[in-house]
Amino acid sequence: MSQADAIHVRCPGNLGFLGVILARFFSRYRVAKYAGQWNGYAGENLTGRLQRWLLKSWWWGAPVTVYGDWKNQPPHIHSFFTSMMSDEQVESAVIHARDKMFSCPLRALFSGRLVAEKRVHVFIEAIASVAASGVELEVRIVGDGPLRSELEALARARGIDRFTRFVGAVPFEQSLEHYHWADCLVLPSVHSEGWPKVIAEAMCHGLICVAVDHGQVARMLAGRGILLPNGDPQQFVTALKSIAEDLTKYRELGQQASLWSQRYSRDGLRLALANLLQHTWGVQLVTNAPSSPSPKLDSAEVLLNE
Repeated sequence: MSQADAIHVRCPGNLGFLGVILARFFSRYRVAKYAGQWNGYAGENLTGRLQRWLLKSWWWGAPVTVYGDWKNQPPHIHSFFTSMMSDEQVESAVIHARDKMFSCPLRALFSGRLVAEKRVHVFIEAIASVAASGVELEVRIVGDGPLRSELEALARARGIDRFTRFVGAVPFEQSLEHYHWADCLVLPSVHSEGWPKVIAEAMCHGLICVAVDHGQVARMLAGRGILLPNGDPQQFVTALKSIAEDLTKYRELGQQASLWSQRYSRDGLRLALANLLQHTWGVQLVTNAPSSPSPKLDSAEVLLNE
């Protein structure tokens, strides 16, 4: 920190927590991103609540970007929404969505970490029930994590392994190919998502997204996807069967999703964040124009130019 012109802290997380406490000792040029639910959720751990409290307080006293518009927030709290896709990738996705035709068998996708919080087992159980009702399906699970072996065993036990592919972890650019393939994206998690970029990216490709009402999911899917009230497994079964039974209706919904989500890109975020920092820091920033082919962060990279 002592060698940095500016400090960016990402929360919630252990390193972010440490950064919130220490950053003000090293630089007045500070910015934080809170990537979880800014309004909290049932069962949230103490450190997450404490990080939000610190970021709102005078101690941090610098811009904080959060997902969602929230009432009665300090003036340094700013709403930001984003995608990992570049402008060029967004343009390609919109073209793909425009020409997209839903298929039979229905192609269902999960993309994310294979951890307990993502509730991938609910997705697998729902797929098994939908298949048992006679709906033809193809399934891809993109991502890796400590539960992969357990989830693969569950797929075999439920008899869906013959049409379910565990892809594993892939670079971001390759993950976009699975959006091209899929008809719908299922995100079973019930808390902590904030603004799920995977939903924004799938919507841009014209997919029907099925997700549980929490964080900013309702704002994203209102009239543009299938929003489930509490994530009960039967709700996912009903949603998937509904898509399979009326592909024409849901193709039109996918078009609406693509039109809405194309406003969000990594390049747009870079410019918006640079403008925010210029205004609040009182300095001139020079953005690094070239986009990294494999981005690790979804924030702007800036150089101080006082």
